[in-house]
Amino acid sequence: MIRSARLFILNHLKRLSSVISPTATAEPRPAGSQIIESEASLRERLDSDPENADLLQQLCTYLTEQGTQIPLELEERTLTAHLKRHPDRGDLQARLDQVRHMLGKLSRERENELRLAEYRARDFLPPNLYVQISNHCNLRCAMCGHKNAIKDDAHMDAAVFRRVLDEAQASKIENLVFAAAFGETLLHPQAIDFLREAKERGFKITVATNGNFLDAEQIAQLAALNLYCIQYSFFGYDKPTYEKTYVGGDFEKASQNLRLLKAAIVKAGGQTTFMVNGINIKNDHERTEKTRAFLLSLGVEENEIRLSMPNNFAGRISPGSFSSKIDGKSFKAVDELPRYICPQLLSTPGVMADGRVTACGCLDNNGSLAIGDIRKNSLAEIRLGDRYQSMIRAFVDDDLSAFPMCAKCDVPYGNPDGSFNERPA
Repeated sequence: MIRSARLFILNHLKRLSSVISPTATAEPRPAGSQIIESEASLRERLDSDPENADLLQQLCTYLTEQGTQIPLELEERTLTAHLKRHPDRGDLQARLDQVRHMLGKLSRERENELRLAEYRARDFLPPNLYVQISNHCNLRCAMCGHKNAIKDDAHMDAAVFRRVLDEAQASKIENLVFAAAFGETLLHPQAIDFLREAKERGFKITVATNGNFLDAEQIAQLAALNLYCIQYSFFGYDKPTYEKTYVGGDFEKASQNLRLLKAAIVKAGGQTTFMVNGINIKNDHERTEKTRAFLLSLGVEENEIRLSMPNNFAGRISPGSFSSKIDGKSFKAVDELPRYICPQLLSTPGVMADGRVTACGCLDNNGSLAIGDIRKNSLAEIRLGDRYQSMIRAFVDDDLSAFPMCAKCDVPYGNPDGSFNERPA
């Protein structure tokens, strides 16, 4: 929502000049150095008239014409000024709320209200569905809560998998994510066939892998599927740094397979987005930069690298500093941040290998947050069911005593920039 909102405002601000304040575009557009000169002049005029909607609008337009991103603070001022003239413009108010969200200015109550309104409008059906086709994993990674996970090497059978696809289609879910709180997707003996079938059914498919076990044939098959996105989990620049994070992994094998997979995707036509997701388990910027340099040497591009600090995996690992709020550790400043309705709770349910549906496909690795069973109920029934709705109410009331896993998790605490992601490493 936030990414698309940024595109919305760029187009919307262009329209505002003609729709709301036609006089703002009456003057001819200067070009080149004249634009810069006019921007400086506008800023001087705004110093003496800081709430002038026409001047603010012109400044946004000039910045856009120069290819400069409109600062959120300026966007907030512009929208606020326009709303004073046109208080009935709900579209402007909605965008202003989004901007204030990104600036960390909205109250917890308003944030929750906005998030719930979006999902109520779609009967709580999610945009994404995580699918755990295997709870077998070849690694025991340091940033994963594997100690609590179900790891009986179960593989989802074909009947359950097709039921998942049917329910996802019925719920108009576009994105299927073949990743889970525990389990390596590609260890399923029918993984490639399952991915192909899901793609043929029209889904955008994302698959995550640690890549250690792949052989040349599997790499070629995976690249040839032309999936929406392949995420390769990797952090480190030598054997000790990699294998301390990916416990049980093989640095040389993982590095070689990463390079080969990237090359195979390019050879296949490059339709698949390739992304390296790396987790720096220590607050050590030097490790991050050395990892980045190593990945670039393997042929990975800068925009294909995402290196982050870990979340606390719902209290199952202990990164960072102690927080009394969650009675555990986190790299977020949890004691200074409000707890919102969890974005994972709203947008990322998961189907486990045995068909149970968890409210949190990202972090619930043993079914603690199970809200139904795909073999017995539809996703629509599950999301509107008592168990799931009670979790929503618990977050609204800010009382998670009935859900201890959620109570210890640091994900619902928004970052100062308005995001809920792990902190960049």
